[in-house]
Amino acid sequence: MHVLLATSQYAPELGGVPRLLSLYSQHRPAATALDVLSVRQQPADFYAAYDRAAGHAITRVAPRRGPGATSLAFARALRRTRADVILAGVAYPTAILTRLARPFPTPYVVYAHSEDVTIQHPLKRRLLAWALQGATAVLTVSRFTAHELSRLGVAADRIHIVPPGIEVDQFAAAPPHTGWPGKWVLLTVARLVFRKGQDTVIRALPRLLPHAPNLHYVVAGSGPDAAALRRLAADLGVAGHVSFVGRLADDILPAYYRRCNAFAMITRPAATEVEGFGIAFIEAGAAGRPVIAGRAGGVADAVQDGVTGLLVDPLDVDAVANAILHLYRQPAQARQMGANAFHHVLQ
Repeated sequence: MHVLLATSQYAPELGGVPRLLSLYSQHRPAATALDVLSVRQQPADFYAAYDRAAGHAITRVAPRRGPGATSLAFARALRRTRADVILAGVAYPTAILTRLARPFPTPYVVYAHSEDVTIQHPLKRRLLAWALQGATAVLTVSRFTAHELSRLGVAADRIHIVPPGIEVDQFAAAPPHTGWPGKWVLLTVARLVFRKGQDTVIRALPRLLPHAPNLHYVVAGSGPDAAALRRLAADLGVAGHVSFVGRLADDILPAYYRRCNAFAMITRPAATEVEGFGIAFIEAGAAGRPVIAGRAGGVADAVQDGVTGLLVDPLDVDAVANAILHLYRQPAQARQMGANAFHHVLQ
């Protein structure tokens, strides 16, 4: 079978969706031929090494002036392709372009994540619903996103929940990073954007440090909020307890998970962006670490409250501080949650 993966996001770009689609590409059935069609979000040399090593053909459409022109170029490239089936790697806008441009017509399947189906613009929602109705099946990552698909008119028997996978051994067997000796390390791995909640953890630090003086917060990732987060840490007088380590390459990321004592991502809704699942939570689980998560979107499918970690109100800084302090003060329970998280990932 020849599959075309059509997507607006693909590795090595930052984010859970590009990593997830790349992982599925690497672990496709041996008899499946794969081509990838994506949009170039960065300069061409950003992709060169990854594309050479990928093991499948990748075509990246160069951006045009304005999203409409880029979408048209993507649709034209899609129409020129030949495949037995098309996998639209994100719902909006790729599923719409796939239905508009697919050759012959080729059957297509849509993989929906979260913000690609929670759009509120009336015309965009109608177009997305139309595209989803034409799909042979719709895959999604959580019960939350499945509910959003049903609101768009997708029949329940055409929705298939497929939780994200990771390469467990990379995280379980990695030697821990040797930084921050003597510190109790709290880690976040995420884009530096509002809905990931790094600012909430920083705001909790002044309440935590009198009770946990060796706590150190490590923030991994890049994004538009980087400068604002650094200013916030300085303004609150906790900059010495926060390390911004930037975006981590895939080969060193597991060592950071293995170094931390607990993982936190205080996810919260932001306009139409909601966490559909949270791959970082299962990465932390694969490293045997307990997690603290904001109760939002599909996170409850990734984190079992009181079993693999703690779910908190993402808008309540005191609740976040109390959850962190609980894991700090209860190391045996934290270790048990980490062990539970590892077994949850294996399932």
